[in-house]
Order: sequence, then C-alpha cells, then structure tokens
Amino acid sequence: MPVPGNTITPNPDLLKKYNADVYDDASGVYDTYEGLFFPYLFGRIRELIAGRFMPALPPGAPVLDVGCGTGQQTHLFQSAGFAVTGIDISAGLVRVANRKMGANVCMVSDACHLPFRDGSFAAVSCAGST
Repeated sequence: MPVPGNTITPNPDLLKKYNADVYDDASGVYDTYEGLFFPYLFGRIRELIAGRFMPALPPGAPVLDVGCGTGQQTHLFQSAGFAVTGIDISAGLVRVANRKMGANVCMVSDACHLPFRDGSFAAVSCAGST
C-alpha cells in the first residue's frame, strides 16, 4: 500500500487513514513485536511510567493513554488503580486492548480531535506512540 500524499506535503487525513489501516492489519500480531524487537524500549517505558509518572499522581486519578495500541501501558495504569482511558486511531488495536483487559477501557479516537472535555484527566501519557 503506497503512502498517501507526497513526502513534502502529505495529506494529514489520508495519512491518518493509512496508519489506521496498517495497524488494523497488524493488530493480530502486534504484541509479538514488543517482545521480539523492542524489549529494552518498552521495558524502559514501563519502568519510567511505574517509577516516575505514577508516583506523581493522586491515587485513582483519571489518566488518558494516547496511542494506547493493544493496551500495554493502559493495563499498567489500570492494574495500579488509576481510572484510565485509552485511545488509538486503529480500531483493530483497540479491539485487542479491550479483549485483553476484559472491559471497554479503550476507544477509537484521533489524538488531534479528542472527544473529552478540557480538564477530564489529571494526566496524559503518550509513551512509545510517537
């Protein structure tokens, strides 16, 4: 599948759709990449979230996980007792995340157009998504 737009001025909406489609296609095997290719990166991200980010928040605080993917960090926040909501542009990844967590904690959303009121969250995490 060719990347939409051109390399100088890509069409942002087409690029978002392209990225969502690519991650939808990979959603069934996405978690295998974390263990195979990125053990240091994602392990380090989890250490930083648990060791530095979470301790700075009040217990049970509402947290938004932007680019939640299959819910790796979303689950980390949930298991630590935070009121977490995950968003991702890929419906396939969101389905995997919600299936793994046994709840509708994650939803499909464009990070550039959030469906939440200002001040809805005490903190926002976007770790490993950019």
